[in-house]
Amino acid sequence: MLQLRNGELGCTSENATGSSCMFECFEDEGYAPFPSTSFETRCDGTEWSKPLPCCARTCPPYARSDVIILLGITTPTNWRRVTEFVQAITSSFTISNEQVNFGMLRYHSSVDTASQILLRYYPDHPDQILFAIARIPFGNGGSMAGKAIGYTSNAMLVQANGNRPDAPNIVLLITDAMSQDSVITEAARLRSQTEKIIAIGVDNSASGGSSADRDELISITGDSGNVLMLDELTRQSAATVAPMLCPNPC
Repeated sequence: MLQLRNGELGCTSENATGSSCMFECFEDEGYAPFPSTSFETRCDGTEWSKPLPCCARTCPPYARSDVIILLGITTPTNWRRVTEFVQAITSSFTISNEQVNFGMLRYHSSVDTASQILLRYYPDHPDQILFAIARIPFGNGGSMAGKAIGYTSNAMLVQANGNRPDAPNIVLLITDAMSQDSVITEAARLRSQTEKIIAIGVDNSASGGSSADRDELISITGDSGNVLMLDELTRQSAATVAPMLCPNPC
C-alpha cells in the first residue's frame, strides 16, 4: 500500500489496476505537495501515471541541505555589495543542524583558508554566521575559480568539516571575473558530489570593468538554467537567488 509521509492519501482500490489515488498534505503544519501539480495518480496495471509526490515545507526558509558559497569577487565595490547579498540569502533560510548549514570560501589568486567558514562552524547559530560573513576581508589579485572548486571538493564537502552524508550538497558560486585557471576537470568532479551548482555572474561591462563569462559559468554548473547574470548584487536579487538553492525534497 502506498504511504505518504507528512500527509494522507486515499486510493479507490489500493494497488489494483485502475486504482486512483488522491494526495493531501498536512497544510496546517506547513506541508504542501512537491511537485505542486501532483495531487492524483492512477495505476494502469504496470505502473502509476505519476510518481508519488512528497509533502514538503516551503523552501525557503525550510530545507535540509549543506550549501557552500564561493566568492570570487575582484572589485571593492562588488565586494561591499556581495557581503549584504550573501547575508540576505543566508537569512532567507532556517539555519540549524536539522535544516540548512552554510559554508563559505573566498578566492582570488589563491584560496583564503584563513577566513573560510566550514559547515561545522555555525550549525545552530544563524547570528554568528552573519557576523562571520561580515568579517571576511576583500582581497584582489586574480581569480582562480578552478583552484577554489577543487578545494571545495577536497576540504569543504568532507564529513570531518561538517558535511552531512544524509543532506544534499549545493554550491553557489558568485564571481565578477573569468577564471584564470581551468575549471573543467574540477567542476565535473564537484558536480558528482552535489545535487546542483548555481553560478551568479556579475556583469561589469557597463562600467568598463571585467565581467564573469556566462559560457564559463555554464561549463561549471553543467546547466544553463543554473546560471544567472546580474548587473548588480542587491537584496532584491538575493530574493530571486535564494529559491534556486532549494534541494529536491522528495
